Amino acid sequence: MKRFFIAFFALALIGAGCAAGEVSQERTDVNWWLSFDLPEDWVMVAHYGGGALERPSAEGIAVRSTDIVLQTTDLPILLEGDEPSENWTEYVQEDYTYIRVFRYSSARPLPDDAQDLGNGYYSADWYGQTAYWHPAEFGNYLFTVELNGESQTIEAAETIIFGAQENDLTDQL
Repeated sequence: MKRFFIAFFALALIGAGCAAGEVSQERTDVNWWLSFDLPEDWVMVAHYGGGALERPSAEGIAVRSTDIVLQTTDLPILLEGDEPSENWTEYVQEDYTYIRVFRYSSARPLPDDAQDLGNGYYSADWYGQTAYWHPAEFGNYLFTVELNGESQTIEAAETIIFGAQENDLTDQL
């Protein structure tokens, strides 16, 4: 009987260790307040501008990052009206989707013209384009979308946006 309790206790400890390992493994994969189910070839990167980086990278994303980018390529995207940096040897100018995601205080109000899309999402005019808002527990998120090319659709971008899951990173502040 004593062996039974020792074996049971050992298995319980191993199980608790595995469960704790799973939780910490998930936490190390989370590096921003929202996580996304991205299609193949899409990347989540730190916001880049001015051509400071050869390639966009997720390395610059931190808990305190105010914005990130979801895009269809790992190369820098030259948005319409921008000039390429001398640091960029390769970049994309056509056939891309570029979603910039901002995290504001959860106390920030939605725009007055926000239309309820359901499931906690809203749309509103943002400097002449449609933007998406998602007020949540740890932030009020704004999504702006730039599309270029016939193969890029707003429906694909909306699928990614509406599938966002908020992460509680308050213990990392």
